[in-house]
Amino acid sequence: MRAIEFGDGDVHLAYLPFFHTNAQLWCSAVALGAGGSVVLLQRPTLRRFWDIVGKHGVTHVSATGHLLRNASEPPGGARHRLKVVQSGALSPALRRFATQAGAAAIAAYGMSETVSYTLHTDLRVPWPEGCVGRPAEGYEVKLVGEDGKACGYETPGELLVRGTRGVQLFLEYFNNAEANRAVFTPDGWFRTGDVVKYTGDGVLRYMDRDKDRIRVGGENVSASEVEGVIAQVPGVAEAAVVARSHARLESVPVAFVLCRAGVQAEALRGEILARCAERLSPFKRPRAVVFVDEFPRALLDKVAKNRLREQAERVPDEVIEDSN
Repeated sequence: MRAIEFGDGDVHLAYLPFFHTNAQLWCSAVALGAGGSVVLLQRPTLRRFWDIVGKHGVTHVSATGHLLRNASEPPGGARHRLKVVQSGALSPALRRFATQAGAAAIAAYGMSETVSYTLHTDLRVPWPEGCVGRPAEGYEVKLVGEDGKACGYETPGELLVRGTRGVQLFLEYFNNAEANRAVFTPDGWFRTGDVVKYTGDGVLRYMDRDKDRIRVGGENVSASEVEGVIAQVPGVAEAAVVARSHARLESVPVAFVLCRAGVQAEALRGEILARCAERLSPFKRPRAVVFVDEFPRALLDKVAKNRLREQAERVPDEVIEDSN
């Protein structure tokens, strides 16, 4: 399969649960369609990950954030043949994991409703940080703003996807006409709820889930942009940014941060705020930095931001205002 450089001699590891389209189609169907092989797990495992990769000659893995963050470094020498690690966007964590494994990093974006890879990068050219590539064969995409009008370069907008329903796109939500009307436009575009933008060279860069955009005094702030800046600070293991209500500005960003082992939180706070002051406009900077021992998790190990929003509302007003 050209999108991820998968051929008849390759082996895909289906790391996610089999109820998920990733394991069913992105791994298993790709392997079967190309004449390759697929390895199915009884359950995801970090402790045995590299043993499984080596034992079964795995060449491709679709990586979760949990895997990218927590898997141990690969064994030295030629004890595995992993060559491609794919995830939704070319994040620093994906590239770091792939580099440690001596493999290539590929962005492969899609969702259950879009059946297969909707956007992807490849190995033929270098791709910029954070990008999700270009449309896969059979898909049309466009970006629209809140007014429904098409977005130009460098302007974030919601990603809309069009293809043949029942083939490239799901046919419908079963017995849910209201949900179908909400996600399909009258002319057949599927609303993904993801915010992306076209960069100057024509590739798409992932910004946010639509619900993760933060409205600060009339300005839209991308939570993922702020998270990306914080993630560059040495000592930060993971960061998540959410909106906290504000009487004057409607909402403001609050950052939740998980430190790497042995790092002092209070010393790190100053470095985070300094990096944000250097890289972000004032309205984008977090009004508070909250350190956590672990993040609440939702399905497939995603950070449960709804629970972080509840925690953010408990940050005292004086903390928010003093940081201004």
